[in-house]
Amino acid sequence: MKKYEQFSQLKVIEDIPLLLRVDGRSFSKYTKQLKLEKPFDGRLRDIFIEVSKDLITEFNPKYVYTFSDEINILFEESPFNGRIEKIDSIIASFISSSFMKHLIINKDKFDVDVYQLKPASFDCRIITTAAHKKEYFKWRQDEAWRNCLNSYAQSVLNKNHSPKETSEILFKLKKQDIHELLYENGINIAHVPTWHKRGVCLYKMCQEDESRNPKTNEKNISISKEIYIDLEMELIK
Repeated sequence: MKKYEQFSQLKVIEDIPLLLRVDGRSFSKYTKQLKLEKPFDGRLRDIFIEVSKDLITEFNPKYVYTFSDEINILFEESPFNGRIEKIDSIIASFISSSFMKHLIINKDKFDVDVYQLKPASFDCRIITTAAHKKEYFKWRQDEAWRNCLNSYAQSVLNKNHSPKETSEILFKLKKQDIHELLYENGINIAHVPTWHKRGVCLYKMCQEDESRNPKTNEKNISISKEIYIDLEMELIK
């Protein structure tokens, strides 16, 4: 029966960096059940940060970038010997279980019984333009900015319109119109938190630790790698 596993040995090109994008499945419906604050909720951001930290600890990617319900992952070397079925299935299932773990750990911060929610699930896709990784992350940061504008606009329009009416209005608005709408409602989008506009990135940084030998008084320097969380990302140009 082994021969019927048609795609089990399908692999990515091993000598180039690997990019993955992981998205939440039907996550707008899922977050409604959590009764999150609009337009952004720090509790959800913190869960995605913890999930990203779990990813780095377990699989050692070079860089992780997250906003909204997506996580973008850069590997310098392909995990699982580049086997596509394993990469997609294990990374997606790991993130799903990690998300649920941290949701349960933080259950007292939410106004709903998280045990009554359906399990969250994520899909994973492989990006074949890994050689153009800077352009890729700029594209995703541009999407984070678009998501920021729309989220703030939705929070304003939903006060006087149904969700359907809000969607119809937003569909007709240009970026400049959205800026004016927000400004008229007391929101200067340039002054909202940076992570709202640009997302959050995580990566390992080398850190020097100094100690002294109690017998010889000699200074010892050791190097360790710590996960750095950047909530003030620079604009990718």
